[in-house]
Amino acid sequence: AFKIGEMYYYGLGVEQDYNNAFEFLKYYSGEFDEDFADEAPPIVHRMLGEMYRNGWGVEKNLEEAGKLGIERQRVITRIKAGWSIEDACRTLKKGKMGRPKKEK
Repeated sequence: AFKIGEMYYYGLGVEQDYNNAFEFLKYYSGEFDEDFADEAPPIVHRMLGEMYRNGWGVEKNLEEAGKLGIERQRVITRIKAGWSIEDACRTLKKGKMGRPKKEK
């Protein structure tokens, strides 16, 4: 879903279509299927944030754009602190703000 969304977002091999890009990226972000939430790379949130901020394929919503920007920044901060990408994304999607539990 991410690659298809990216193709529509940038117009790679298809006509650029922000409506389709938004639908695929939103699905991949875990909004509709939590199985994808752990896999979504931070770029998905950046792309969705830009779409909300600019009204590309979705009604302009600066509040939603801001939430996505904050979430993306938290992921980046955690990765710089040594977290794996998977742990950084997983804890944010599930609304947990603490460090992930270590496996025993």
